[in-house]
Amino acid sequence: MRSALRGFTLPHLEGLSEKASAVLIGEAAFAEAGVVLSYCAMEREADPHIATDFALRQKKKVALPRCVPGTGLMEFYTLSPDEPLSAQTKEGMWHIREPRQNPLRLFEPETCMDGPVLAVVPGIAFGPGGERLGRGRGYYDRYLARLRSALSANGVALTVAGFCFPFQHGTPFCVQEHDEPVDAVVTACGFSWCRGGKQFMQSGSSTER
Repeated sequence: MRSALRGFTLPHLEGLSEKASAVLIGEAAFAEAGVVLSYCAMEREADPHIATDFALRQKKKVALPRCVPGTGLMEFYTLSPDEPLSAQTKEGMWHIREPRQNPLRLFEPETCMDGPVLAVVPGIAFGPGGERLGRGRGYYDRYLARLRSALSANGVALTVAGFCFPFQHGTPFCVQEHDEPVDAVVTACGFSWCRGGKQFMQSGSSTER
């Protein structure tokens, strides 16, 4: 998959990201969301920043992830709709832009009552049944497990949408039991709800991010 990414120019990948953002913005899951959890993309990763900016302009509660050093965990921090996205982020771990740390802006799933919540997540690949292949560090698997548990307890609806390039979606692959799936996948070609169960890998390396 990484070699496939290197076969495309950056302008082409940026164009695919723009189209995927337009698809996402047009979906009911986006329109109805009170909270949008998005992310800042790595180089050659599908980039949802247009949808993130649009959600801010729509006065939705928007939050971005920040890795907590030395813990293997991440937290989300909400953004201000009155400041540019670039002014509210800086380069963090793994050279990914992260929100500036502000305890007053910490998004806590356990107290969230502002749903529905839409979580837009990256990945190297997404399978037809919602399987997600990450980068091997487990940040998203751990956070999504926490998010699902907390919002379910609060009675808040959640949609987890994978955001990727068209060639990163649709090929079946195996995952481990602790790998968290997505509910839908967004690409430049459209918005696809996932169906079917997960396939579990009984042995081998983790497929977490």
